[in-house]
Amino acid sequence: MDYIFFNGKKIKVSEKVKKGYYKDKYKERYFMKKLKQDKILIDTENEEIKILKNRECYIENLKEFNFEVSDDFNLEQFVILKIEIEKLRKALKLLKDNDLYIIENIYFLNKSKRTVANDLGISHTTLLEKEKRILKQLNKLFLSIQDV
Repeated sequence: MDYIFFNGKKIKVSEKVKKGYYKDKYKERYFMKKLKQDKILIDTENEEIKILKNRECYIENLKEFNFEVSDDFNLEQFVILKIEIEKLRKALKLLKDNDLYIIENIYFLNKSKRTVANDLGISHTTLLEKEKRILKQLNKLFLSIQDV
């Protein structure tokens, strides 16, 4: 039997468990080291070199690239929002072309529903029914997609 130290306690484990435990510890250490390394970005178009600070000061990096960061900025909420946006993009790709056209025009191009209905040659009421159906379908697709 082998031992590992976890939370200051010596725990008796099998050799297989010990190898797995230390493999994960080494992997964690490797990724933490990668997180702390700065990156160099070369912009050949503007002939500039920028040093992207390590990911531990991510908020400072955002400020550096003119991204507005307020004092109440919540990085966790920002990451969750990015994941949800990516899920929405995937869900939109799964819609039929005609359904996607309706959603894009109403929600992304801010066209009036009457205009979209006229473009499609359907009544305003029919468009409202289709929109309601599409949004339900989009919600189901969104919920079925695994987090990115």
